[in-house]
Formats: sequence, structure tokens, C-alpha cells
Amino acid sequence: MARFDKVGSHKTTRSTNDQGQRTIRYHDTDVVAWDHKVIILRTDGFATKTTKLRMNQAAAEYGLGYRVWQANFKWYVDYEGETHRFSGLSLELTRSLSTSDILSS
Repeated sequence: MARFDKVGSHKTTRSTNDQGQRTIRYHDTDVVAWDHKVIILRTDGFATKTTKLRMNQAAAEYGLGYRVWQANFKWYVDYEGETHRFSGLSLELTRSLSTSDILSS
């Protein structure tokens, strides 16, 4: 059974670029990328159960504060008290963090 509090390892890699942006890549798609300003969720057309799982695992493990869910074959993201419709291949969420949050992320 999959863990929900840590990002799974099957076909999944983690990285950090020179600018400090962190990514969770599942197969060939950076399903989650984030820094202190934004969180970007991507499906690249692969809106699968495992893509959604990796997104939610990243949110839990890194304290990103969003939740991806599905209803009637449509994806939604709850973030900072708002629900966003995930339409298209990606969704960008603007972060509003304090300085102490930025230093710990």
C-alpha cells in the first residue's frame, strides 16, 4: 500500500536546481516544482492516479499546503482556503510565505 506522507520511489526522482527550485519527477514529467514564490503542478496529459498520488505525497512530505482531488473525472486543488480547477496540463499556485517559512522550505 502506498504511503501518503512521503513521496514514493518507483519511477520517481527528486532534484534541486541552481536557483533553489525543487522538483518531484514521475517518469518524464516534473509533477511538482516549487520554490519560495510558486508551486507548479503538472500532468503533461497524464492525469493518472499515481500522478495525483505523487503530487499529494510531495505536499505532505514538504509541507506545501495543497491537496489534489478528483470528482466527476475532473481534478481540483485546494490551496490556502480556495479550490482551483485543474484544467490543462499544469496549474501554478502563488505562495504567500513568511521569511521563516522561506528559510525552512
